[in-house]
Amino acid sequence: TDDRTRPSDLLYDVFESTTPGGQDLGGFPRATSRSGDACFVVTALSPEQQFCWVVRARDESGNHDANTVERCVTMPSLAPGCVEYSTTIQPLFDRNCVRCHARLDAPQWLRLDSYHDVLIGSARRNEVQACDPGSSLLIEKVSPDPSVGERMPRDGPPYLTDQQIAMLRQWIEEGAQRTCSEASVCGDTMPPAFTGLQSLTATNETTLRACWTQATDDRTDPLSIRYDLYEATRMGGQRLGQPPQTTVAGTDCHDIRVGPDTNLCIVVQARDLAGNRTPNTEELCAT
Repeated sequence: TDDRTRPSDLLYDVFESTTPGGQDLGGFPRATSRSGDACFVVTALSPEQQFCWVVRARDESGNHDANTVERCVTMPSLAPGCVEYSTTIQPLFDRNCVRCHARLDAPQWLRLDSYHDVLIGSARRNEVQACDPGSSLLIEKVSPDPSVGERMPRDGPPYLTDQQIAMLRQWIEEGAQRTCSEASVCGDTMPPAFTGLQSLTATNETTLRACWTQATDDRTDPLSIRYDLYEATRMGGQRLGQPPQTTVAGTDCHDIRVGPDTNLCIVVQARDLAGNRTPNTEELCAT
C-alpha cells in the first residue's frame, strides 16, 4: 500500500540470486510485474539449482520500499522423457539467445525466436539434429570449448549452466518435438511423401514464387516438415549434396528475391524432423 499510488498502480521488482543474500538490490531487477499484480512467473530456470528472491514494491514516483524479505527454493530435477518446447526450451532461448539471434540480420542467419526458426537453422542447417544431440551444433556451441568459433552466448559469462545444457540435450535426444503430444521421431528412417516443386513463377521483376504440395510423414507433424530449396542458374546445376540456399518449414510456397532478367532453376526436397530427406530431383526454371 502507498499514501499516493493506488494498489492497482504499484509495480513489483523481482530480484534474483543463486545464493542467499546475493541479490543486487541497487541494480536492475530480474523482472518487473505488471501494475497491481501480486504474482510473477519466472521461466527458464536450471533444474536442481537453488534460486533466492527478494521482491520490492515501487510507486509511481519510483520510490522502492526497503524490505529484504527473501525466499529461496531449489528447483526439482528434470523428469525423464519429453521436454515441452514452449514452456522450457523457448524461454531458455528468450533469456539467453534472442537478444542477438532474432530478426533477419541474426548472426549466421540463425534465429532462435520461434520453433520453426530453430528447426530451419543457420547457413549450416545442422543446429538441431533430432534424436542426436552429439551431431547438433547448438549443443556444441553452448558447451565449453566448442570446436567451431566461440562459446555462446557471445557476451557470456554467464553461460548456460550444466543443468540447462542437459535440459536442451534431453529435448533434442527425445526428438526435438514442437509439443510433447507429437510422437517421437527417434528411430524413424522413412522420408516424407513428397511430389516436389509444382510451380515457379515471376510475381514481379525481382521475385520468383516457388510452390509445392505439402509433404506428409508418418511421424513428423506437417508444421515441422522442412523444405530445402536448391538453386542454380542453369538446369541440373543444383548441388543437392550441399546445404541448400534456403530452408523453410511448415509452408507450401516461398518467395525468392532475384535480379531482373535472371534465370533460376529450383529443386525442392522435403526433410522430416529425423533428418530423412526425399530423393526427388524434379526441377523447374523461370526467368
